[in-house]
Amino acid sequence: MLDTVAFNGKEVQVTFTHADGLCFHDGKALGLEVAGADDVYHTATGVIQGYKLVVTSPEVAAPTAVRYAWRDTPEVSLYNAAKLPASPFRATKTVTNH
Repeated sequence: MLDTVAFNGKEVQVTFTHADGLCFHDGKALGLEVAGADDVYHTATGVIQGYKLVVTSPEVAAPTAVRYAWRDTPEVSLYNAAKLPASPFRATKTVTNH
C-alpha cells in the first residue's frame, strides 16, 4: 500500500507499507508514469531501494505527479514477498504559495 511520496528534482520517491520483499515481476517495471507541470504523463522507470521505489523518466525534468497501474487495463509488475500486487495509486506534488 502507498505510504509516502516525495518529489525531489528529477526523482519521485515512493514508500510503501506491507512492502517486505518489494520487487518487480520478471524484473520489469511496468505501469509507472510521471508528469510534469504540463500534466502530460510519460512512461517511467523504477528502481527499488528497500521499501522505497525511485521513479524517473528522461522525458520529465521535474515531476509533479506519479501514478501506477492507472489505466483501464493496467500492466502491473510491483509485488511484495507474499506475491501480493501493489495497489494502483496516483499522487501529485502539493504546491503552496505564501
